[in-house]
Amino acid sequence: MTINSGSYSGQASGSMNISGTTTLATNAAIAAGATHTYNVTFNVSLNLAPGSADGGDNIYTRCSVPGNGPGSSPNQGLFNRAELDVNGDGNADITDDACGDLPNLTMRKDFVSATVKPDGTYDVTYNIFVTNTGGATGTYTLKDTHAFDDDVTVNGGSYNGGLICCGTFFNTFTGDPGTLTLISNTSLGAGLTDVFSITYNVSLNLALGSPDGGDNIYTACAVPGNGPGSGPGQGLYNRALLDTDNDVDTDITDDSCGDLPDITMRKDFGSAGPNGNGTYNVTYTDYRQQQRRCIGCIHFERYAFIRQRCNDQQRYLQRPGRRFNEYQRHDHFGNKRSHRSGCNAHLLHYLQREPEFGSGIPGGGDNTYTPCQVPGNGPGSGPNQGLYNRAELDTDNDGDTDITDDACGDLPNINMVKNFVSAVPNGNGTFNVTYTIVVSNHTPMFDNDVTINSGSFSGQASGAMNISGTTTLATNAAIAAGASHMYTVTFNVS
Repeated sequence: MTINSGSYSGQASGSMNISGTTTLATNAAIAAGATHTYNVTFNVSLNLAPGSADGGDNIYTRCSVPGNGPGSSPNQGLFNRAELDVNGDGNADITDDACGDLPNLTMRKDFVSATVKPDGTYDVTYNIFVTNTGGATGTYTLKDTHAFDDDVTVNGGSYNGGLICCGTFFNTFTGDPGTLTLISNTSLGAGLTDVFSITYNVSLNLALGSPDGGDNIYTACAVPGNGPGSGPGQGLYNRALLDTDNDVDTDITDDSCGDLPDITMRKDFGSAGPNGNGTYNVTYTDYRQQQRRCIGCIHFERYAFIRQRCNDQQRYLQRPGRRFNEYQRHDHFGNKRSHRSGCNAHLLHYLQREPEFGSGIPGGGDNTYTPCQVPGNGPGSGPNQGLYNRAELDTDNDGDTDITDDACGDLPNINMVKNFVSAVPNGNGTFNVTYTIVVSNHTPMFDNDVTINSGSFSGQASGAMNISGTTTLATNAAIAAGASHMYTVTFNVS
């Protein structure tokens, strides 16, 4: 407790000393039956914060017996004593004391969790604790306000409280409520705590052209968690406001900040490179990245739609998975930038022998090659076309695909036919001999004339690929903020 100033009035007036004893009257005469009244006022501050400069122990000691009766003592609450010298000898002949207490309201705000829902939104929960560490009942008003990243939209939510004075309550809101008043002018006794919980349902949309009004760039919390350091416009920044004297002004604030994951994926057709033995290495690249601070869990599946038909004399070529120290990728704006070790692409390798077409060739295909409708990395192609391949990403582990991306490429099928045409005599004993050679490219690719013999994957995880249908490469895989996972998939095909 720090005394800032003091004064007295009544029978006499003046200033009180802020330490030690103050003499209010000396040799004052008082008539028989009369009463002199002195009113003493102090302006004080109470600071129990660790490291406070008042020299105290930061522990409030209450009055043993609050009020005007005996029982309390120095260094308790607002203990104060008057001394009366009735004979002018300098010694106190009569003393009387009184003791009162002050409330000391504190507040703590904690970020609890951000829980993904089946619809892709998040329930973001905070707890607020209001505690009276003083010795008297206090009253307060509590408000809460959010200042999330501008790409986070508040869809609605709820809040509840457990109050010592009045039991529990529960309320809901729809849309963005702005600043919420959780409770007004409520009382809290000495040594007690009220608890509040707030849940916001939010969406994060970083897609170009999204209607949330944000800049489509997620700004993470500077210091995630419950300590200071973050600020408005970062992540899930949220602040509680406590008015401890009900004068409408905020006396205490506390903030906390959490983050959301933002898992993205892009699939590219890389190349179809001939090996010189009639086979091709067909490469796809999947970029999957977790761009936020909190952990996102993903379920990653790869679908290869392959039309079952090709030369059955394919020999197996091993293509081991590789982790590159550096690779290049293109971002959404077409800017090429480098990602260091730990941010790895997903490289998918297929091996294919050059298909053979014709009646009587075993394999189950229709011997008619169907090319990609739109070759490359954009949409437009579909299953059973060329080297069509699709990656599917489940970002909330509800079993449903949230993000898909496909790519489609083609292989050449170059054939040559040579025919004898004629041998025409020139009349001089020589002949003009003519042949025709026809070279054609039937443009074969991953269609129903390709047969998968076996497959495997390695890298972030490893195992065998199914030769038909879907293979799950990872389930509930945790991916750290800013990181990428690489999977190398190899098929032996005919």
